[in-house]
Amino acid sequence: PGAQVEIIGDDGHPVAAGKTGKLRVKTPGMVSGYIDAPEETARNFRDGWFHTGDLAEFTADGALIHHGRADDVMIFDGININPAEIENTLLRHPAVAEAAALSLTSTVHGDFPVAAVVAKSVVSETLADELTAHCRSWLGVRAPQRLVILSRLPRNARGKVLKHELAKIIRDQQIRMGE
Repeated sequence: PGAQVEIIGDDGHPVAAGKTGKLRVKTPGMVSGYIDAPEETARNFRDGWFHTGDLAEFTADGALIHHGRADDVMIFDGININPAEIENTLLRHPAVAEAAALSLTSTVHGDFPVAAVVAKSVVSETLADELTAHCRSWLGVRAPQRLVILSRLPRNARGKVLKHELAKIIRDQQIRMGE
């Protein structure tokens, strides 16, 4: 009770339902900053609002949909791609149990979107191609440019995917494949 939640655009104004923007919240008992971190306080606490760093949208009926972290957005050939969008698309496929998307650095493309999945059952030889086609049908040019199938995703003790370790696994696979 008493909490306010807004989704705002780059101009700082609320966006319409169905549009993705940046999440900010305000509550009566909210803190006003971080201890001994003036830069982070200035970046995240503005005009009485806490800017979470998350991307989200409100649906027409008022449901809040979280789209991931704003600082996770990758830019591939000038196109903004949210890793959560790739992950959610992969999770729609009936063969996928888990998915993680991230970017690798590319001197040509900027960020190079890649993804890793854990399959629900035995992996067929064509599953990677099937998943790539699935992503392209939903995402077009925002689909991952490389997709690997793993037996498990690297996670920390709290269950969060360790994307820096996942990037190393994907890079190592590329080197073994001679790419």
